[in-house]
Formats: sequence, C-alpha cells, structure tokens
Amino acid sequence: MKKKIMIFTSSGGRGHVSATEALMDYCADLYDVQPVYALREILGPVDFIYTLTAGRYHSEELYNYFMMHNYTWLIPAMVWLGEWFFTLRAGKIESLIEEYVRAHKPDLLISVIPMVNGATIKAAQRLQIPFWVISTDLDAQKFVYQIHNPTYEKFFFNVAYNNAALMETFASAMIPDSCFTYTGFPVRPSFIASDHDSSALKKTYDVPTDKPVVMLLMGGLGSRDTLVFAQELARISLPVHILICIGKSEGLRPELERMMLKNHISYTIIGFTEKIDEIMAMSDLLITKSGGLTINEALYMELPMIVDATVSGLIWERFNRTFIHQNNVGAVLHDRRNLASMVEALLRDPHTLETWKHAIRALEKKDPKVEIVRFIQHMIG
Repeated sequence: MKKKIMIFTSSGGRGHVSATEALMDYCADLYDVQPVYALREILGPVDFIYTLTAGRYHSEELYNYFMMHNYTWLIPAMVWLGEWFFTLRAGKIESLIEEYVRAHKPDLLISVIPMVNGATIKAAQRLQIPFWVISTDLDAQKFVYQIHNPTYEKFFFNVAYNNAALMETFASAMIPDSCFTYTGFPVRPSFIASDHDSSALKKTYDVPTDKPVVMLLMGGLGSRDTLVFAQELARISLPVHILICIGKSEGLRPELERMMLKNHISYTIIGFTEKIDEIMAMSDLLITKSGGLTINEALYMELPMIVDATVSGLIWERFNRTFIHQNNVGAVLHDRRNLASMVEALLRDPHTLETWKHAIRALEKKDPKVEIVRFIQHMIG
C-alpha cells in the first residue's frame, strides 16, 4: 500500500492550485496524494466570510471575486480580518485541523497555503506527523503567520531560492536553519523541460518567425488590465508579434479584436490554456503582473520579463518586484505610459534581454520534481 501525502491547498488564486497539481504530478506514481481545500473542507464551519456574507461566499470565492474585478484594494482588509479571525479562533482552528488529520491518517502533511500553518504545526506535532510548508510566494510572511521559533523536529519549510533578501522577508519567524529545505519552486514539469521547439510551436500557433514575440499575461484569473496594456503595446513603432493571454476572460476578446493595430504589429489572442509553457517558449519577453507563480514559471523557462508596478499590488507580491530588480532578470514598470518605449528600447538593443537571460541562467534553480521527491523519500520512505 502506498503511503499517503495530504496537501493543504486553496482555490483562492491560481498559484496554490498549480503548485498542488505539480506536486501531484511529481508524486502520484509513488504515493497516494490527497489534496484538501483546507479553508473550505476543514475550516468551513468557522469561515468568517461565509458568516458575514450570509452564506453567499466562502473566503476563497470572495478573494477570487475581488481579484477578477480588480478590487485588489479590498484584499488588505480581508487579510486583516483573516488574521484577526485566526487569532481569535486559534484553539478551534487547531482542533478542527487535528481532528481532520487524525481521521485521515496521512504519513506526510504538506501545505502550499498561508495563514493556517501556525495552527497546523501544533496539530502535526501532537500527532507526530511530518509537516512541510512549501511557499508559493517568494515573500513568505503569510506562510509563517503564527509560527515563531518552532521546536518540532519534523517541521520543514521550503525556500525556492537560497537568497538572502528572500530569507529576510520571514526572518521574524525565527525558523531554525535545520528546518529549511531548498528544493526549488513547484512548477509543473513542462516548465522544467528544456526541449521546447520554439520554431515548431510558432508554426503550430501561426506565430510569425520573422518578428520578436512579446507575451502579455496579466494574471491567471484574467483582468481588464490586459486590454489597457495591449493598447499601450499597440503604440510600438517596430515590427512585433504580441501573444495576448486572456485566460477565462473571454469578454475581453471582442474588444481586443476591435483594436486598431498598425500593419507592422500582429497578435494572437489566447484563451484559457494549460500550455502556458508553450506560450512562454515562443516568447522573447514577458509582460506580467507580479504574481509569484507566473514569475517563477518564467524564471524556469529563462524568459526575461517586465513586471507591472503601476499599482501598489498585493503586499506579499511586492517583494517579487524587488527580487526581479536585484537579480537583474527583468525590469519593473512604474508608469503604463512608458511601456511601449520600454519594449521598443529592448527590441532595438537586444543586449539587455541577453543580459537578463544570462542572469536568469545564473540563478540557482533546482529541479523541483527531483528534489521534492528525494526529500519526501528521505522523510517517509
């Protein structure tokens, strides 16, 4: 009988789901992997959002609603209420988690979500079950919420890159060095493989081979920012092909198709797809929001990027911009009106793009499929 791995995950945003899918892909042949949407399946009875909205929304649904409709300014209030809630109901939350884990008897507990880990480490310690937190954010402050100087010898915390600035973001948790693992970021295997044939993919997707390709991806949930950024890119005066990813926001397609683009600019509108790795493989430059998943996928695909910083953004994503700048793997955009000129400068002098690519290659990126499985085997056999 296979040993059981339980993964605490969330449907709030694309990153947690994608990380869970990657872990399942890595481990499915060796282990019985059970994803659990912890906020709903375990903590649903005490979900304060569900109570406040009279049963209309669970926390994850409300978060996704805010993100999809660009109400990101409401997210900090939601997070503040969440922290208050997790403090107020700490005992009950620990009890619910312990009861659930005890009933399902996993050999290993993994969390790819924030907020719950302080309560989970206590439950795991009482049950003597190994517990591994794999952060999907480079700034992991929310992943160590209510964790302080842990003493549980079977607790581990994964860091995507052995980077001093990254480690500083959660230094206040005082996690012992012996608890840290460095197994890379849990991207899906297709982002790790280096055998993408860009020329063949361009033929498949009907993308010109005689133009530089710019990929526009403004969030896994889709966003009207896509339209605004596409309009800015339409001002580029050099030949270019734009891959415009709209996700599930098909309502954007008619507006994008009505855009009056100049003859030297061509574009492809790409709806929801599981093959983002192929889109990245065809691209010379990525323009994206500062979400942790997309940035790490691009790093594994060795794709230079321009990251949007024209709005304050989610507090845990702001460090991503700092990381990009400090490691010279891309640029940060502070004014949307500068987007066209910034891209033009890169197309006129591709030396900067090559410098960014070189810096990405120099960044130590461990193969998560190999390293994660190896560490799990070390823990539970």
